[in-house]
Amino acid sequence: MGAPIGIEATSVALNSEDPTQSRIGAFIYAGGLEIRGVGTSRLHGLSDLVVLSDGQLVAVTDEGEFFEARIVTDTRGRLSGLSDGRLRPLIDEDSRPLVDKFRADAEGLAVLSNGDRLVSFERDHRIWHYPAGNSPPRPAPKPDAAFPENAGMEALTAYPIAGPNAYLVGSEDGKVWLCEGSDACRETALGARVKTGFALTAIAAYGNEGALALLSRAYDPKRGNRIEVILVKQPALEFARGHVLDELTMAAPLTCDNFEGVAVVPRPDGTLRLYLLSDDNFSAAQHTYLLAFDWKPAA
Repeated sequence: MGAPIGIEATSVALNSEDPTQSRIGAFIYAGGLEIRGVGTSRLHGLSDLVVLSDGQLVAVTDEGEFFEARIVTDTRGRLSGLSDGRLRPLIDEDSRPLVDKFRADAEGLAVLSNGDRLVSFERDHRIWHYPAGNSPPRPAPKPDAAFPENAGMEALTAYPIAGPNAYLVGSEDGKVWLCEGSDACRETALGARVKTGFALTAIAAYGNEGALALLSRAYDPKRGNRIEVILVKQPALEFARGHVLDELTMAAPLTCDNFEGVAVVPRPDGTLRLYLLSDDNFSAAQHTYLLAFDWKPAA
């Protein structure tokens, strides 16, 4: 279960210069939080997340931990807080906590339909399969590719339309592979969606038809952080053009930071709730933001 921690969650506006802004195109802002740990120095470096249909949030950190909490909404259904926070170390194949940064730098997270979790790591590039519960992990297939030490498999999502154990894994340089159980991973055409100058940081599959959200980011000192989320249909795996449903772009003065996680939850009324999570890199100059947006497909 992990050790309970306190969470301080402060509401943030979508636009720091215009608090009345409530949408970006068809994406309606559904609340945002700046998150801090209370009584712990470990709630930093959140790199990816999954949000389950019951509101349970699961994330991984750069220092080799699972973070779990429950999303709290207000009477209008907007994101208003997090409760029941817990942290627990990721363990190695001998059930020992990962403590060495070279081994513990978790970047991607996927939750399979049976509750098992997949975690991708960089520096020591690998994917581990964590059975539900707290059993030791085992290696999972990864792409046959060479990655820079600190720019590896950032993006990971379960992809059940391709099989119960299938998943997509993406590298920061914009390549995306489909891995199916014990089979070898094959490259898809999704990398063509990552714009020049941007780095792929997260992928989230949603719904029953294999649709995907791809998150990429860019940074330079003059413009600061910029991000783009692209929603695509399933055929985008095979075709480099077309099949785009919508795009969300953010830059200053919008609330923007080093976003590395995206999750998508279909809602009963047909809308999608998108969550974006930023990695503060254990820096006082950066923030841990959790933002929510609602998007509804065109009729």
